[in-house]
Amino acid sequence: MSLRIRFQYVTGSNLGFAVERLADGLLLDHADNTFKASPVQPVASMTEAPSPRLGMFRSTLSSTPISQFSDGNYAVSIHDLSTSSQRVIAVLMAQMISGDDNVIPSGGTGGSVDVALVARGVWEFATSSTSVTGTFGDLVKGNLDAKVSTRSTFSGGAVSSVTNPVTVAGSTLAKDVWDYAANSATVSGSL
Repeated sequence: MSLRIRFQYVTGSNLGFAVERLADGLLLDHADNTFKASPVQPVASMTEAPSPRLGMFRSTLSSTPISQFSDGNYAVSIHDLSTSSQRVIAVLMAQMISGDDNVIPSGGTGGSVDVALVARGVWEFATSSTSVTGTFGDLVKGNLDAKVSTRSTFSGGAVSSVTNPVTVAGSTLAKDVWDYAANSATVSGSL
């Protein structure tokens, strides 16, 4: 039973990690391996693997008690310990099941990833779970609060609200947008 953390970074770096239990926002205190609001030692160092795996940093929390690592999701932040602020350089996600990390995504076989399952997980992610400011999930949650059909009066024909009106058939508008050749886009800053 363990939480295995692996992260690839520049060889010779000084990295550490912190663990947050997302169910309650508590952080792992590496001094006594319990989750607390204000841990004494929130960040522990990681070891770089020897050659030929240089650049692979790792740490394993062995014998994780089920009561501490209850079933659910955890955020593992990777810290640059060479800076005085120990700034976060990455955040990894971990899922714990019966005190052990879930190393192969559910639905995958033989170490493969079920792409349909991953896509479903992304598209069916609850907006109530989205809270990080500046993310696409937060943008969608905050701005798409009604059906487009309740806001749109477009039913095909001429588009008159643009600088250069273009006549389009309502049924092909989406196709024309998604099939627009990238080399035809010339306005700097446009998608």
